[in-house]
Amino acid sequence: MLGTAKSRKEGDFGLIGRIGKKFGYEIEAEWMRLDQVWFYYLPKPKDWKQEPWKTDVVIEHENDIKNLEYTIIFKLGEVAVPLKVGIFYPGKEGEEECLKKCRDMILKQVTSYPGGVYLIIFGFCDDKKGVYWHGYEIDFKGNIIKLHEPLS
Repeated sequence: MLGTAKSRKEGDFGLIGRIGKKFGYEIEAEWMRLDQVWFYYLPKPKDWKQEPWKTDVVIEHENDIKNLEYTIIFKLGEVAVPLKVGIFYPGKEGEEECLKKCRDMILKQVTSYPGGVYLIIFGFCDDKKGVYWHGYEIDFKGNIIKLHEPLS
């Protein structure tokens, strides 16, 4: 999904990273302990040593649903960006329960970016359906929008 440690050294940031590149972003892995960050460089004033940058998207992929709270509050919640993406696997805890936990945690945070949203992606594996995903947008007011599933 986000590339391996080896592939990231070679500039391959997985499926999600390829999407970011397609939109014109630079990709960084493990910046501030976040799995992936999408940013772009701003024009550099001639007396500055380093180019300034603007971060638009932070992404955290968590295999263990027991780390849901830690990921939402401490990893994604500490960075001011327009879009925060969390990828989780609800397992036995259930999608509805995990979605409610996400919303409740987001509501408790003071937004550091006006109009910022979370994209919550849940992954599943089923004998009949195979691997599939559900996506939700949650804004800083706790509104949940289920993203449309692709047509088959």
